[in-house]
Amino acid sequence: MALACAALAAGPGLACAQVDSLRARVEAGVGYDLTNEIYFDQPFDSTAIVPRIKVSDTDGRLLGIGAAHLDLHYAGRSRFSVDQLAQAGTDLAREQLRLDWRHATATDWRWLGGGGVDYRHDTSFDEERNDFQGDARFGVERAPPDFASSLRALYRFDAGTSRVTGGTPIYPDFFYHRLSLGASRFGDLGSEWGAEYTAGYRTFPDTSVRNYFDHTGEVYGRARLGNGAELSLRGWGQRRAARSDSAFGDRFWQGDAEVSYRQPLSLETWWLTIAGHFFGTAYDQPTGSFFHNALWRESAELRYEAGAAWAAQIKAELEELRVPSDGGLSGEDALNARREEYDQARLELGLERLGETTIFFEPAAGRRVYRIQTSDPNDLLARSSYWFVGANGYADARLATRVRLRASLDYLYEFHDVAADDLSAVYLTAEVRYALGR
Repeated sequence: MALACAALAAGPGLACAQVDSLRARVEAGVGYDLTNEIYFDQPFDSTAIVPRIKVSDTDGRLLGIGAAHLDLHYAGRSRFSVDQLAQAGTDLAREQLRLDWRHATATDWRWLGGGGVDYRHDTSFDEERNDFQGDARFGVERAPPDFASSLRALYRFDAGTSRVTGGTPIYPDFFYHRLSLGASRFGDLGSEWGAEYTAGYRTFPDTSVRNYFDHTGEVYGRARLGNGAELSLRGWGQRRAARSDSAFGDRFWQGDAEVSYRQPLSLETWWLTIAGHFFGTAYDQPTGSFFHNALWRESAELRYEAGAAWAAQIKAELEELRVPSDGGLSGEDALNARREEYDQARLELGLERLGETTIFFEPAAGRRVYRIQTSDPNDLLARSSYWFVGANGYADARLATRVRLRASLDYLYEFHDVAADDLSAVYLTAEVRYALGR
């Protein structure tokens, strides 16, 4: 309450007397996670997400948990919220804090603000990590009371630092400035469309040669058709331009596009969804590590919804990775780039339950075949094709009036044609939380 009042007092003419409602929740509990992956919330190298780093043995951690949430509504349509999570154990100490602020005015305009911090001291996997990330944002939005349209301008600043003893930092120190301008419109039957442009500038205090500008544009739309069908489209593009190219490939064009069509087969019970997805990158100066690539994915999903609680689905998916024009390379580098090309088929099942107890479970299996492959364990250049099985799951259940259980599972096992390449990955978490207070 004191934190909320202090935030309100910072605004002109506001006082705690204007509070319309205040909800607070405080929880304490214990948690456990088990994994054979070194995972980071914002892996960053330069051009793409850095994959999770596999280690040979699993490592488990037992943690104490403290969580708090505050949601304050004031002055009619204004809102301020705080989310805090603290974790502490023998191998991990972590503090996360998120703030969100929306302040309405007498017109259709409102102020936007917020930010957060995330600090972690982690000694898992025989390393000592000290990672910090923080962000702050401030903007303005025009949104009529019926929310039929929206105009938004938002500035965001991010900073991060990582220090490691016995390993390599997952990202260099950085500062990131972004300014976004967006517009959206909502129509009949839930149809919507929107567009957004973002200009960014990221700097690296220790490696200024990698400083870069980026320009990102996104358009999206969803049309609800008269027969209950739905057509969704989304396109995203980015241009990143570093002062000079580096070994990390900081000058490129990147695009992402999705289209899906959802058709009801029976009234609010059976649904068929056909979807396609494209993602590609073209570099100004391709290298043996960063070369032109294009990923295509096509899927068909059949979903059954039993009222508002239970749902089940089956999904067939094809995926193809290609390196157009040999990735922009020649000679041995071009051959190595083509070794990354593959075709993949995947079958996925899904079961979910929403309500007081929420359950989601999604097992999958499939086959990935590399276009240039090997079955020779002595061939260290070519990839080996493989079968795979995996599962994702989540559960949130109330065990008693004040006690909740939350658990998640992420599992993958690859059966390679070359047995020495077999790979498993597991990430399991479980928490029991007790709600404090009345």
